[in-house]
Amino acid sequence: MSINFRVWDKEGRRMIPPKYLYSIDLLQEQVTERTKCNYTFSLRSIPFDKVEIMQSTGFFDKNGKEIFEGDVVKCSGLLGIIKSFKAMWICSFVKYSNYQKVGFFAKEIEVVGNIYENWELVQETKK
Repeated sequence: MSINFRVWDKEGRRMIPPKYLYSIDLLQEQVTERTKCNYTFSLRSIPFDKVEIMQSTGFFDKNGKEIFEGDVVKCSGLLGIIKSFKAMWICSFVKYSNYQKVGFFAKEIEVVGNIYENWELVQETKK
């Protein structure tokens, strides 16, 4: 199993999926995005302070979609946010100040968005 990451580009206000993330350079403190234009590829580096890096949980939702840190998920009608907590992945049901370990119910949840592109869902979890 490989560890996947995706990146939120704060300035471009867009998500860079794992297949376009060329590298995460800890020494240079930057991520490098691979972009395709016609039949050629180009690389673009973005400093760490301009991105949010999110790791995959290694789990997939009921529709087969990979679950990442920062995803907004729905389970039994409740909305929650995927977070890392004490070396485990949890779904934080903010409305009820409760959480569940993701591995126990990953096949029951559905990814409905993420905290960056779907901020309205995050606000809905707090109502």
